Formats: sequence, structure tokens, C-alpha cells
Amino acid sequence: MIRLLIFLALLIAGLIAGPWLIGDTGYVLIALGHYTVESSVVMLAVVVALVLILVWCLDWLVRRLYRTLGRGRHWLGDRSGRRANKKASKAWQQLWLGQYRKSAAALAVAAEYAPLPDFPRLAAAYAAHKAQDLAERDRLLEQLQQPLAAPAMLLHLGDISAACLAFDSLSDELRQSKAGEQLSARLALARGDMAALWPHIDALADTERDQYFLPALSARIAVATDEGSEALSRLEQVLDKHSRERPEVIAALAHGYAKNGQQGKAHDQLLAAAKRHPQAPVLDALVALSDQESAAKTQRQLLKWHHKRDHDPVLLAALGMLSEKQHELPEARRYLEAALALRDDHHWRLALAKLLVRMGQNDQALQHFQALH
Repeated sequence: MIRLLIFLALLIAGLIAGPWLIGDTGYVLIALGHYTVESSVVMLAVVVALVLILVWCLDWLVRRLYRTLGRGRHWLGDRSGRRANKKASKAWQQLWLGQYRKSAAALAVAAEYAPLPDFPRLAAAYAAHKAQDLAERDRLLEQLQQPLAAPAMLLHLGDISAACLAFDSLSDELRQSKAGEQLSARLALARGDMAALWPHIDALADTERDQYFLPALSARIAVATDEGSEALSRLEQVLDKHSRERPEVIAALAHGYAKNGQQGKAHDQLLAAAKRHPQAPVLDALVALSDQESAAKTQRQLLKWHHKRDHDPVLLAALGMLSEKQHELPEARRYLEAALALRDDHHWRLALAKLLVRMGQNDQALQHFQALH
């Protein structure tokens, strides 16, 4: 618009300046029906310029009046909003002072006029919960523009059952989103349902994922064990290579297979892991799942693979417990005492004390029992 006005101004200036410079103002005759107007070119250009200035002034005046009237209507229409926000300022103070019922009502009204209405609504829902007005709390949470905020708020308030119901009522798209997966994990942790946490374990932060990985997997293995061997195999296939090679995971899977009657598969998995590296979870599972016959075979294999690890207390303790399963009590005692000499362990000392009772050496067994306390 400003460019057009500049162009017209230059054009009119040229029409005025041109005739003046050549000394001939020119002649213009305008006939409108029976009316005629005689004028010079310069005078016509001046009149056109004045008309344009007048039109511009009228346009500026109309726009100015429109803005003024609009601001007046906005000021009158927003009067109730200003009053609600004024009450909301007082409501925040009431909230901090513990006057929950009054603050909930004021914040609920102010939410309709707030630029971010979810924030005062969440505060009003918190106040209503503290005032034991659960119906008002649920009504406010249903009005949230962000649906995931409702179960998250209920979880924060400690109402786990209501949080789960609110989360289940959401659409599949919301529940399967990144934020929905994180909230699912939080709900599972709040319920203490480690098996339900397992599908959402990756949604947790790294430190939390490391903390809850084994409990969640163990709980899921227990569920898969009850469902049958096929479910357990599918769960094992879902695990990545790094997880499958963890000794705790191998031991948990072996216990599951053994419970389903697949002792051979469980024993083979444990032996393969023990051959690579004889770690405590794998060796403990081997001892727990071995009978007299398999204990002898397992012991021979361990001695063959790791005959140079005679200073490994974990291996020595496992060999002692395997010897006990074969009723070779003196050999079992020798292995357990060697393991305890390298590292004091409550579980090994208890096993040695019970072994000494079986051997009839009650005085020495009593010393080990006393050492446990």
C-alpha cells in the first residue's frame, strides 16, 4: 500500500511540476452531462492530490475508531475474566494455606479465562482432592485439554485405581504414544506389577531401566512359565543378545524351563553359560536344579573347564554344594572351607554349618551358626 501511495505522489508531483517548468499549465475540459468543468492540468493534479489525502485521512480515522471501539468492547467483555483472575490470585494463597475448598472453586472459574487452562484446572483438581470432593476432582480432570494429564495427576495424588481407570479409558493412539508408554510404566511400578512393567521397560530412564530390568523380566518369566514352554521360548527370542547372555537372565530362564519339565534344556543352557564364565547366578542355578546323577556330571565338566580357577570362591562353593548332593560330605566340606577362606559369604557359611550338622560335628557347626549373627 505504501509503495502505491508513493508512486501516485510522484506521478502527481510530476504532473504539477512538468507544466510549471515549461511555462504552460495546460487546459482540461470535463463534461458531465449538462455540467462542464474547465481547469488547468496543474489545478487538476492539485485537486486529485487533495482528494487522495482526504481519502487517506478518512481511512485512518475509520480504522482508528474501529480499534478504539474494539478495545472498548474487549474491555467490557473481559470484565468477568479479570474478576476471575483476581479471585484466582487470592485462590493460590488459599491453596498454600490449606483452604482447599475455596481455592478449588476459584481456580475452576479462572481456568475458563486462563491462556493455559490446564494449569489452573490441575491445581483446582488437586485442591478438590485435598478437600475430599472426588466428584469435582474427576469433573475438572475430564475437562483437561491434554488427556494424559488426568491419569498422571491421579497417579501423583496416590489414587492408583482411579489413575488406571482413567488411563484405560484413553484411546489406543494415546496409550501407545511415547508419553503413554512412560505413564504405563509408572502405573505398573505404582501397582508393583513387575510383569506389566516389562512391555514398557524401555520407556523408563536409563538408571530406572537398569534398576527394574531384572525384577520385571523375572516376573514376566514367571507369567510365561505358567502359560507354557512356547510362551517362555517366545519371550527368550524377544530378548536381545546382550540380555540373553546375562547370567541372571540365563538362570531365570533355566528355572522356568525346569518348572515346565524341560530339565535337559535348562541344564544345557546353564552348562553352556558356565563354560564361558562360571558366574554366581549360573552356578547357583546349576546346584539348585541338579540331582545326584546330574551333579556328578556337572562337577566333572566344571573341573575340566576351569581346573585352573582354584582361587575362585564362587566356583569352589558351587563344587562343594555339588559334592554334597553326591553325598561326598568330606569333599564338600573341603570346598566350602576353601571358598570361605577366600571370601566370607552368609549363604556359604550357612551351607557349611548345615553340612557339619549332617557330619555330626555339632561343635564346629555351632561356631559357624554363631558367626552368622
